[in-house]
Amino acid sequence: MGKRVNRKVSEITRRKISLSLKDYYRNRWSKAAKEQRSLKLSNSLKEYWKTIPQI
Repeated sequence: MGKRVNRKVSEITRRKISLSLKDYYRNRWSKAAKEQRSLKLSNSLKEYWKTIPQI
């Protein structure tokens, strides 16, 4: 009976770990995407300012 309980516990912990890993990677990915977006935005602004003739 002890083995059965251990198996259940290990399954639960495995699920928890996989879920936390998914969340972790999702958060990292969204952060990276946000950074990329802001970089693109600043670059496009720079390009925009280049096209405007300086007075």
